[in-house]
Amino acid sequence: MAGIMLYRHWIVRTGAFLGLALLLLLGQAAPGRAFLGCGGETIPEVNAGFEAQLAALVNEARQEAGVPPLKLVSDLSQAARYHAADLGGDDYFEHDTYDRSSADLEWVCLWWQRVEAYYPGFDKLGENIAAGASTPEWAMELWMGSPGHRDNILSPDFREIGAGYAEADTPYQHYWVQDFSTGDSYPLVIEGEQPAVFEPEVQVYLYGSFEQMRLRVDEGEWSQWMDFQNAFTWELPAVRGDHTLYAEMLGGRLSVAAQDSVYLDYEAVTPYPAPLPTPDPQLEPFVPGFFIYLPLTIQ
Repeated sequence: MAGIMLYRHWIVRTGAFLGLALLLLLGQAAPGRAFLGCGGETIPEVNAGFEAQLAALVNEARQEAGVPPLKLVSDLSQAARYHAADLGGDDYFEHDTYDRSSADLEWVCLWWQRVEAYYPGFDKLGENIAAGASTPEWAMELWMGSPGHRDNILSPDFREIGAGYAEADTPYQHYWVQDFSTGDSYPLVIEGEQPAVFEPEVQVYLYGSFEQMRLRVDEGEWSQWMDFQNAFTWELPAVRGDHTLYAEMLGGRLSVAAQDSVYLDYEAVTPYPAPLPTPDPQLEPFVPGFFIYLPLTIQ
C-alpha cells in the first residue's frame, strides 16, 4: 500500500508496505474505543507532545531538503487524530475509513472525505499512516525510508500539516497519521513549528508572493510597511511565555493576514524591543537527528 496524494479530483498512489512477521505472531488483542461514521468527531489528544514533535521533525527534514516548512493546523490534526484513533479502535490499517461490525470491516468513506469533514475547501491533500512505532522519530524513520511517503513529507505542493497519534490494545499499539494540505491561505511558520524556542530571535517563513508586509508581536505596535520576504528572522519580547507573531501582506488588490505562536523558554526579562527590528533573510539551517529502528508498517 502507499502514501497518498489527492489533487482535488484525482489520486496518486506510490510507496511501499513494510512489515515484520513478528507482529503476525502476537495474536489479536482487544482494540480501543470504536468510532462510527466518516469523522467529524473531536478526539482528545493522547500525547500532544508526540504530535508537535512529529510536525517539527517533518519541518526539519524539509529544511534539509531546501523546502519551506509546513504550518501545523488544528483542523488537519483533528482529522489525523480521528483516523489514528479509529485505526486502533476498529483494529484495521487502511487510508479509507471503516467500521467494524462483529468480526467484519465495513467500508464507510474515502480517506479524503474524512479529512474534508474537518478541513473543507482544500486544493491538494496527502496522507501518510504508520503503526507500531513507539516514538515520533521511529515513525518518521519508516516514512522517510519509503519513496512515496518521503515524497509527501518533502512535497513543495503542501503548505500545512496535521499530526495525529493514538494508542490501542492491539498488536501494533501505536498509530500515526500525517495529513498534508494546501488551501487558499498563506501560512506563517515560526521556527519550523518547534513547540518551544530558547532565544528571542526566531526564524520565520511566510508563504506567498506579495509586495509589502508588516508585522506585530502580541499586543505590540505594528512595524512599518516593508518589502515582502518569505524567509527572515524576527525578535520576540524577551519574556518567558507564549508569543504570537501577526503578519499583514499586500499585493495588488490582495490583502492577507497570517499568524503563528510559539513558547519562548527564556530567562531574561527585558522591555519590548524598540524600535522594531528589520527582517534578516539569513536563516540558520536545521540539523535533524533521526533514530534508526527496524520498520514496522506504513501506508
